[in-house]
Amino acid sequence: MKTCKKCLEDKEYSKFYKDKYNKKDGYKNSCIECILIYQKENKDKILLYQKNYAINNYEKEKLRK
Repeated sequence: MKTCKKCLEDKEYSKFYKDKYNKKDGYKNSCIECILIYQKENKDKILLYQKNYAINNYEKEKLRK
């Protein structure tokens, strides 16, 4: 069981995305439901960030692709 940092509920590990950078247990701190709610509520903000990142890091993205 793991506690979601956003909704503060205890949930099974299968309700969390894996995160290879989280060395403690290998799972994200927010559950899948909370992440999806955040993405839905902040869709415009996320798209604007992605667009600006692509513009400012054109060469880096070109090499990655």
